[in-house]
Amino acid sequence: MCVRCGPWLWWCSTFLLLMTSMPAGGSMEGAAVTACGPYDSTRWWSLARWINITTRELTNVRHCQDLPMSAGQASFCSDDARLGFERTRVMARASLATTRECARQFADRRWNCPSFLSAEHANKPLFGEAVTRLHTREAAFLHALMAASSTHETAQACSQGKLSSCGCSMPDQAELSALYPNTSSSSSGPSIHDVITASSQRPSSAVTSAMVTERSLAKHKRVRPRCGDNIEYGVRASREFHRTIEVEQSDSSSPRCTARFSRTLMDRHNEEAGRQIVKRNTKLRCRCLGISNSCSTQVCWKQLPVFTKVGNLLMSRYRNASLMKLDRHGTRLVVRHALSRQPSSTDLVYLGESPSFCSDNAGLDIVGTSGRECRVSQDHTPDSCDVLCCDRGYRTVTDHTTTSCNCRFVFCCRVRCDQCETVRRRHFCR
Repeated sequence: MCVRCGPWLWWCSTFLLLMTSMPAGGSMEGAAVTACGPYDSTRWWSLARWINITTRELTNVRHCQDLPMSAGQASFCSDDARLGFERTRVMARASLATTRECARQFADRRWNCPSFLSAEHANKPLFGEAVTRLHTREAAFLHALMAASSTHETAQACSQGKLSSCGCSMPDQAELSALYPNTSSSSSGPSIHDVITASSQRPSSAVTSAMVTERSLAKHKRVRPRCGDNIEYGVRASREFHRTIEVEQSDSSSPRCTARFSRTLMDRHNEEAGRQIVKRNTKLRCRCLGISNSCSTQVCWKQLPVFTKVGNLLMSRYRNASLMKLDRHGTRLVVRHALSRQPSSTDLVYLGESPSFCSDNAGLDIVGTSGRECRVSQDHTPDSCDVLCCDRGYRTVTDHTTTSCNCRFVFCCRVRCDQCETVRRRHFCR
């Protein structure tokens, strides 16, 4: 076919291959998508639109195929009718919890994490095109927070009996031994130390009742394990659900295909970071039983961190996220600047700088900061007018409100108050 190409044979054949895979109209878009395969890792986030905020139940759902999920996730949902809907409901709750926590974390910033939950935005990504199309810190944060939320919600659902595939989790002997090396796991059985060392004898350091002190009680207290949050199942289920998204790594050298694979690696790293932050902050909680102040017996269980704490930890990693690039072999991400610190497994990574978010951009679903309330200050915090308003200035609105004040009781049987006027000045970005 390419007889006259001579030394340009390879380039000619590549060009002809691209031309034959190009859609009518001459655009390279279709060829790139075909080469790389389908990839939509955020589609399932829209499950938040299908859940009733009051009852936290899925509404108007008959089949898993009706829900906004990839084909792999739909099969994950359909494997067992009852279990499938239970797991999907947990993921929908995780998505809704993410919208709330993200809005709380970014409330005072230029990008305030808007979520498009209403029916009129059904065709939009839950957090807009900016998160889906741009490889920024904001996208890194949301992927980590969503994975953390799915882990958190699943672990809680297990301990609350809301998932038929799992139950609560008991702390194991090693965890209790690490907390109290010389304690026993029950009031009558052998000590944890004995179990681990397979010794049939009590520790030789046991003391007589005459020598019992507050310190020795702390050393020889007995611990009873109690069922708690199942973090192991939560991590496993979250990882399984996220990995069911079909991502085809192609050998194509198309820039779009390379960018897509880079984004896949970025998302996977950040999602795993979110899960690990939840897991590492799941602590063993104990409560004393027995005589006052002696604490001779304790009940211990695993307890998840409050989700707002997870959000705070991820927000600190958002501020210190690492800028990455694909290595020269095209197989993994490396830091873009040689002198930068290599990110750990719980750090966030991103591939491109964020836009300013100052002006509206309909294509990226960015609404800008015009009309946002700001705070007049000189400290250059994210919510200060000089930062939030992007040097456009601000307008001041003065509100006058009248409220009851200086209230006092008058004998007999009535309260008399003065009317006080309060003046409040509010500032809004132009």
